[in-house]
Amino acid sequence: MRLAKEEFTAGTGNVRTLHQEGKVNQLTYELDRYQWNVLGIAEMRWLDSVMECEPISSQVIRIRMNAHPRNVSIVQVYDPTSDCSDEEVDEVYDVLKSTMDKIPEKYIRIIQGDWNAKIGTDAYKDWEGTIGKFGVGETNERGTRLLEFCKINNPVITNTFGADTGSDHNLLMMTMKLKLRKVRRQPNCRLKYNLERLRDADCQEKFEIKIGCRFGALLELEENDDVQHLTSEFSKIMNETAMEVLGKARTKKQPWMTQDILDACDRRTKGFEGNNSKKAFDTVKQLGRKKNIGQSVIEDKNGNLLTEKKEKSRKVGPVCEGVIQLPNSDLS
Repeated sequence: MRLAKEEFTAGTGNVRTLHQEGKVNQLTYELDRYQWNVLGIAEMRWLDSVMECEPISSQVIRIRMNAHPRNVSIVQVYDPTSDCSDEEVDEVYDVLKSTMDKIPEKYIRIIQGDWNAKIGTDAYKDWEGTIGKFGVGETNERGTRLLEFCKINNPVITNTFGADTGSDHNLLMMTMKLKLRKVRRQPNCRLKYNLERLRDADCQEKFEIKIGCRFGALLELEENDDVQHLTSEFSKIMNETAMEVLGKARTKKQPWMTQDILDACDRRTKGFEGNNSKKAFDTVKQLGRKKNIGQSVIEDKNGNLLTEKKEKSRKVGPVCEGVIQLPNSDLS
């Protein structure tokens, strides 16, 4: 667009939402009617599906979308035509490779676009697993270049599996059904050292001497050394010295036999002393008795305690009426 010779119209507006049916059609109609070139939209309310859109180059663009259970990254590519040099084609593939390497492996990655390449049925025999059986004509040089990229980086050329529209550009439609692998979380492998040994004066002195000798090497490093490298060396020295002098800490297992259990056993033993069966029975019954949950006490009008559950439910209404008297009031 040449701004010096052409009119350029930019605008902005709050559409409240584009999530309602027909709102997108209404917006595109207004854009066409007013002939706006650029429109800034506020409050689209598209549920934050698009997390990021990044133009990589004039031939490559990437979009990151919020999805469940995995986010999706789609890379759109336009590969130069056969009129361009091989160097230009290689540059596009280098940019694409760099873009794909930056996408986390846990994302679903889709590469699509116009590759200006032809992959024929003759390629299926040598490239099975990368392509399907439904190629077009014979594979050309650009098609071989695409096959090599896919073989190395593991994508599958899906339009060799499907529809034919009578064009040299085949219609591509992809339906995905995910089968996710179960991700096993790594256990906590934090190494613990036997710090109790530092209470011993000889062991403490040995540890200090070892650390001092090892840290002397750090002083010989160049001043312009990377901070990350210095941190890594410091951590390495501390861990190696601690392992050599202190060793690993032994994991202490909590005993299942607690003091409360032992006290209960003593009380039970005392209950059986003297062959007193009644005392033994009462002791065992008391040890196995569950704690009673406090219950509310309800009395009737005469002050008698209500013990039965059904009796309580029958009497609670009349009792409340006898205790709580609401004054008459004119609500009109």
